Amino acid sequence: MRVLILAAGYGTRLYPITVDMPKALIPIGGKLLIDFIMDKVALLNKKVDVEETIVVSNAKFYTKFIEWKNNTGAEVTIISDGTKFSDERLGAVGDIGFVLSKREDDDWLIVGSDNFFDWGFYDFLEFALGNRPYSCVGVYDTEDNSSLSNFGVVELEDDMRIRKFIEKPKYSRKAMVATCIYFFPRESLGMFNEFIKREDDKDASGKYIEWLVRKSVVYGYVFKGKWLDIGHKDALKKLGVFISYVSKETS
Repeated sequence: MRVLILAAGYGTRLYPITVDMPKALIPIGGKLLIDFIMDKVALLNKKVDVEETIVVSNAKFYTKFIEWKNNTGAEVTIISDGTKFSDERLGAVGDIGFVLSKREDDDWLIVGSDNFFDWGFYDFLEFALGNRPYSCVGVYDTEDNSSLSNFGVVELEDDMRIRKFIEKPKYSRKAMVATCIYFFPRESLGMFNEFIKREDDKDASGKYIEWLVRKSVVYGYVFKGKWLDIGHKDALKKLGVFISYVSKETS
């Protein structure tokens, strides 16, 4: 299995913080955002053979990630998608396709680098492997319907199959949201390649999931704990409370 961390965005909603720094390298509580994810990958690797961990960056911030790797000794492959400006970006689906095209077929755990959470990956992966050959999406109950238009909204069946997935809906009734944590087994990659070839909208990874739910079976795994999507400045304001909570839970 390989792990792919998506970090090729330009973070324009966080300007000026991210003008010269990718979101993944924002310092939080004495660590960098991506370090929290790498710690959880390291824990997963104690139970599951993670053959390779890849971070996909854009060309603008590629050297920043190389410096991070060299400074921390992280066992990770850094790949640039070749873009230098926001209007050139490949989008999350485009970046996934870019990386997958350079690797042999394998199982993939895919994680958005702007996720900040207190859970590990193993239970999610165990659930996902139990439902292969189908893909699996990590979902979360935000208990807040005021910002659902920023996420992929998920409705689940009793057996945890996704009944409906709507990327960034205009309505705001209470629902669960996708966390940008995915498991794509090798058997499902043909569907991903079909989407890449046939569909134009490759900006948000949820667009692929929305399409896949109409074409195939997709499972949802409900994460329990604390989660923040670090995509806007309001989320940064909540980090102090979040870090305090995580520190107490893990002390």
